Amino acid sequence: MFCFKTFIPVWCCISPDLLFFVLISLSQYVKELVSI
Repeated sequence: MFCFKTFIPVWCCISPDLLFFVLISLSQYVKELVSI
């Protein structure tokens, strides 16, 4: 599990696969913004 501290005072743990998916989604979103 990958754990990190958020701006909210709680510990959030997500799986590396989920983190990777989020990063890919964000990168695709940024590409869409740049292409406009």
